Amino acid sequence: MLSWLDLIALLVFAAAIALGVRQGVPFALAVIPALLLFVLLAGLFPPIVLPILALALGIGMASLIHYLPLPRLTPLLESVLGGVGGFFWGLALALTIWVSFPSEYVASSGVLRYPSEQLQVTIRDGIISSPFARPLFDWISGTPLLKSAFLPHQQ
Repeated sequence: MLSWLDLIALLVFAAAIALGVRQGVPFALAVIPALLLFVLLAGLFPPIVLPILALALGIGMASLIHYLPLPRLTPLLESVLGGVGGFFWGLALALTIWVSFPSEYVASSGVLRYPSEQLQVTIRDGIISSPFARPLFDWISGTPLLKSAFLPHQQ
């Protein structure tokens, strides 16, 4: 069963795809600089702010790319390319939402606990009941490139 965290992440994922289809090629081109800026700036912000940073960078880059004089393609091709860009941006946003909550190192067992016991019970229960949050956190924390992008504060 999906938790509130999954519903938020999937809603953002779907909205990014829909926005990409609507905006077309400029949105697809905005994904690359937005992701690069996100990776560069993620270490400067606390982990809980990362979803907001990702959203702001995506919308900001999509707005700036519209000022470039790009040739218009057929409506179908515009929608498909924009949808691909929206898919990748939505995936990055959803991953950020699923893994951006604080974690803590447990010295007695030598493992990383996600989510942290310091979170409120309702938030922690939503993360624990999510079928995606913990496996994605484990996968991202075990992959150095993804760890530097999505978990810059984790040692």
